[in-house]
Amino acid sequence: MLIAGPGLMSGCGANTYTAMSRTASGEMSFEDTGTAGGDSGLHQPSVGRAPEAGQSEWRMERGRRSESQGGPGSTEAGGSPTTSTASAGLAAREVSPFKVRKVLGVRSLSCANQSFTGSGSTTCSLTLSSTAPNGGLTVNLASDNTALSVPASVVMPAGASKVSFAATAAAVSTTQTATVAANAGGSTASVSIQLNAFSPALSLGATTVNLGAVVVGQTATNTITLTSSGSAPLTISSVAVTGSGFTATGVTAPLTLNPGQTAALTLRFYSDHTSSFSGTVTIASNAAQGAVTISLSADGVPALSGVTCATQSYVGAGTDLCVVSLYGAATSAGFPVSLTSNSASVAVPATVTVAPGAMSATFAANVSAVSTSQTATLTAAAGGGSKSFALQLGPGTAALTANASSVSFGSVLVNAPAEQSITLTASGNTPVTISSVGVTGAGFSASGLTAPVTLNPGQTATVNVQFTPTAAGSASGQLTIGSNATGGALSIAMTGTGYRHSVQLSWNAPSSSAIAGYNVYRAAIGTTGYQRVNTGAVSSTAFADGNVQCGVSYTYYVTSVDGSGVESVASNTTTAGIPTP
Repeated sequence: MLIAGPGLMSGCGANTYTAMSRTASGEMSFEDTGTAGGDSGLHQPSVGRAPEAGQSEWRMERGRRSESQGGPGSTEAGGSPTTSTASAGLAAREVSPFKVRKVLGVRSLSCANQSFTGSGSTTCSLTLSSTAPNGGLTVNLASDNTALSVPASVVMPAGASKVSFAATAAAVSTTQTATVAANAGGSTASVSIQLNAFSPALSLGATTVNLGAVVVGQTATNTITLTSSGSAPLTISSVAVTGSGFTATGVTAPLTLNPGQTAALTLRFYSDHTSSFSGTVTIASNAAQGAVTISLSADGVPALSGVTCATQSYVGAGTDLCVVSLYGAATSAGFPVSLTSNSASVAVPATVTVAPGAMSATFAANVSAVSTSQTATLTAAAGGGSKSFALQLGPGTAALTANASSVSFGSVLVNAPAEQSITLTASGNTPVTISSVGVTGAGFSASGLTAPVTLNPGQTATVNVQFTPTAAGSASGQLTIGSNATGGALSIAMTGTGYRHSVQLSWNAPSSSAIAGYNVYRAAIGTTGYQRVNTGAVSSTAFADGNVQCGVSYTYYVTSVDGSGVESVASNTTTAGIPTP
C-alpha cells in the first residue's frame, strides 16, 4: 500500500490506479480506474522518481477523491447542509493496488566479429527485454551496406529471449562501415561492422639492380625480395626477363603469396664478352598496380685468364716465348699487365699491354744458365687478379756438333786449291766455347773461324777447309775443333787426290807388220823444238801426256819404230790446249 503523506494529496476522495509498463521505452505509467467521491478538479503529481540507467521509469499521478462529510453547501439526510473539516495531516483513506502491463522490445544486438578484411561471415546475437510470447516474436533485420548481408528477419522462439543469425561480408576495395539494425515492438538496437579494403599488392626489395663489373666468363647474382603487401592474396602469373646474359630464378609462376608472405627472386648475369649490358625483369600479377618491372644493368669486363711459356722446362740458357691471355677482348684503352719473376736467372719485362680488341700479348723470358736445378715463377697481374707460370730450370750441357763427320775433296789438280765448308752447331743447352781450330795433313788447311768464339745453344759457326795438292796422288788430313763441349774436341777426317792435267792422244796403226812400237813428240806452240815425251816405246796406239803446264798449248806428232829401232817419218800433227785452273 502506498500512503500519501501530509501535503502530498488534496481532496477527500480515494482513487484506484492501474500501472502500465513499457519496456521498450523504459518507463511505466499509471492510470485511474475509478473515484470514491467528487473531485475538486485539482490534480497534482503526488509521487515522482527519475529512473536509473537500464531501469523503467515509474510515474504516479494523483487521482481525484471526495469525502461524504458535510461542508459548506452540503446537506444531511434531511437536506440540511453539513460542514466538513480537514485535518492538517490528511492521508489517503484508500489506495487501490498497482496493475502492471509489460511492452516487449529489443534489448541488445552484438556480433562476434566486428571487422572484416575480405569476405567472411560472423554470428550475431539478438537479445529481447523479455521472453517471447506464445507463437514467438518476429524481429526485423536490416543492413545499410550491400557489402554486408543479413536475413530480412529472425524469429525469436516462444519463451526465448536470445537468438542468433549470420551476417555475411563481401570483399571491398575501400575501407567502409556497415550498420546492422534490429527492430521489434517499436524498439531498435544496432551494431557497426568495419569492412576493410581487400586488394592484392606487390612490393619489391629494389626496382633497379646493378650487378656491377663482371669478368668475362663469370656470373654475378643478386637476390630481390618480393612481398605480398596488400590485404588480399597475391598471385604472380609470370616472370619475364629481357636483356642478353640476364636470367631470373627462384620464383616459378603461378605463385600465390598470402598477405605478408615473401618470395626470393634471384637475378643472374653471365658475362660472355666485354660490353655494357642492360635488361628488364617484368613481374605480372593480380596486384592492383599491375605489372611491375626491375631495371637491370651490368658491365662485362676483361680479366687476366693466364700466363704460359712455350717451354716449361728449360736447361741451360736461352729465350722462352711467353703469352698473357685475357677473358674477353681488351677495351679501347688496352689492357696493361704487370710481369714479375722470382728468379734472377729469368728476366721478364715489367709490363706488357694487350692491344685494344685483342685477347693476348706475347713477351720474352730470357733464361740464364744455372748450376743447380730450380724453379722460376713468372707472375702476371692485372685488375686485382694474378696468374703464374712455373718454369723449371736445370743445369746445362755444352755440346758441339758438325754437319759432317768427314770431308772428301775428290780429285784436285795439283797446286789448284779446293774448298768446302763445315757448319758447327752449339747443340747443347748451355753456351759452348770453341777454343782452337787445328788441321793436319799435306795440302790441307782451314779458314773462316778464329778462336776463341762462344756459341749460345742453337747458334752456328762456319769453318772453311781447303785441299791444295802439291803432287799427284792421294792425300789425307784431319780438322780438330777444341771446345768446352762434353766429349772433348771434335775431329773431322779429310781426304783428297792430287792430279795433273794430261793430254790424251790416240792414232791409227800403219799397215806394216814390222812395227815394234811408237814414239810421241811434243813442242809448245810458238816453238820449233820437239821433244820425245815417252821414256820407252809405246806399244799401244794411245798415250797420255801428264807432264803439261796449265795455260800452255802443245803440238804433237807420232812415229813408229821397227824391231831394229828404225823410226818412221812423223805422222800428222795435232794441237791440245791446257786450261788454266
